[in-house]
This record gives sequence, structure tokens and C-alpha cells, in this order.
Amino acid sequence: MPLLGLFLLFVYDPYLRMFAASEAKFSLFMVFAINTVAIPGLSFLILVRSKMVSSIDMAGRKERFLPFGLTLMYYGLTYYLIYGKGVPEIVMSLLIGVMVALVVITLITLKWKVSIHMLGVGGLVGGMMALSQLNGLNYNHIIALIIFMAGLVGTSRLVLKAHEPFEVYLGFVIGLVCEYCALRYEWVI
Repeated sequence: MPLLGLFLLFVYDPYLRMFAASEAKFSLFMVFAINTVAIPGLSFLILVRSKMVSSIDMAGRKERFLPFGLTLMYYGLTYYLIYGKGVPEIVMSLLIGVMVALVVITLITLKWKVSIHMLGVGGLVGGMMALSQLNGLNYNHIIALIIFMAGLVGTSRLVLKAHEPFEVYLGFVIGLVCEYCALRYEWVI
């Protein structure tokens, strides 16, 4: 989802769309793709193959800590790699929001199994809401589309009996609040 969030920033943020060089956008997109998709995905496959995680579903709460910790480390590495390289603050805030949401959901995992799928989709909604307010532009069409997608994702998690309704809603709300606050209030370290 951070990669999709970055793509949405490139499309919907007027500054990034107009003033960022194509080469810089491509380089940033590749850093995100490698560090937030490829490496975490490969690490997860290694965890499943080595039986450190029972399956791709991570059915048990306790087996989520290691994958979440590794993912947080990779996102932190991404932040470190792009920090001070002239990357706009909104992109840095996007990553901070994702990392805060991941820390929150990891802590909540001590008690409940929260939907990480809904965390991601909620983050997209929150990010687009914040971007709409920051730019004073109406992004209701894309926000509505993402909310519709969230409904599909949430329904699938319930139909598959992967989560209870509370776990689905909680994941969505955590993602939405963390990403909204990070972008709206420009959280940057």
C-alpha cells in the first residue's frame, strides 16, 4: 500500500505532478518498490519456507510480530535512504504514517488480531483525505473509489473468516487516522 500511496501522491499532488522530474519520480518509485514490496515479500516467503510463520495467512496473533518487525525495519530503511535527498515532505510524511500505523497495529496484536489489509486501505483513504484538505481540492471521486475497495476487502476478510468485524473496522480506522494525521500535520523526523 505505501507504493500505491506514493503513486496517488504523484497523480494527485499538484506540486509532485508538475515540478518533480520524471527521473526523480521513477527513482523514488523504485526505492519504494524494492523496499516496501520486493524485499518484505521475499523475507515473508523465507519466513514461511523456514516454518517461522505457519502460512501466508498468519492465522495466529503471535506469529505476526516477526513479519511486522521486519516490515517496519524495511520501511525505516526506506525513510533513511530518502532522507535529506530533496524528497518532498509529503512523501516523508507518507512513510512516517505507515510506520506509526504498523507500530500501533503491532502493539494491538498483543490483544487482538487486527486486519493488516484494512490498515492499508484505511491508510489510503486517510492519505487522500489529508491531501484533499492540504491542496484545497476535491478528491471525493478517488476517496469514494478507495472506500468502495475497502468495502470489498473488508467483506472478503469476513467471508474468508480471517477476521471478526471488530478486527476489520479497527484496522481500517487505525490506517485512516495514522495516515491522515501524518500527511495533514506533516509528520517528519
